[in-house]
Amino acid sequence: MSLEIINLDIVANTVDGRYGVSIPFSSGLFLLRMENSHGKSTCMNAIAYALGMEKALGLGSAKIPFPPSLTRALTTKEGKEVNVISSFVSLKVKNKNGRVANLKRNITGYENENVIYIDETLVGSDDAKTSGSYFLHREGDTDREKGFYKWLSVFMEWDLPQVPNHSGKETPLYPAV
Repeated sequence: MSLEIINLDIVANTVDGRYGVSIPFSSGLFLLRMENSHGKSTCMNAIAYALGMEKALGLGSAKIPFPPSLTRALTTKEGKEVNVISSFVSLKVKNKNGRVANLKRNITGYENENVIYIDETLVGSDDAKTSGSYFLHREGDTDREKGFYKWLSVFMEWDLPQVPNHSGKETPLYPAV
């Protein structure tokens, strides 16, 4: 089981244009060092959110508390406040076999936040790509073909234990679902 983070994008689309950050990650240990109140927690929350693991942060069914700059309005460098129309996180990851996938999940706006759009590059070819939408936080997200956690466990070659569900049927046990 292996998952390498390659890049994180956090984007807010506003009435004044697109704002955001792109953070490339290097292989091995990566340290994110910034002054207080400059987005370290937002970056970590965005990674968890892109992987559908926001519940693992102890927030129960609540959405990750992204700052208002990703949910309502942001203040530009010039001091102008602009409304956020939509926002999303995009996380590029690689598995141990070299397969690369870009996961995009909506934070706010017109798209459903319980859907993750995945563009995946197949091993050995820069041109062979698959893409699709995968659902999460609904029944079947761990074992149905279009369930995100099913996709993630296959992508990571993660052999999840089987446990009985509420109807006595065996289902994969996924963390924080």
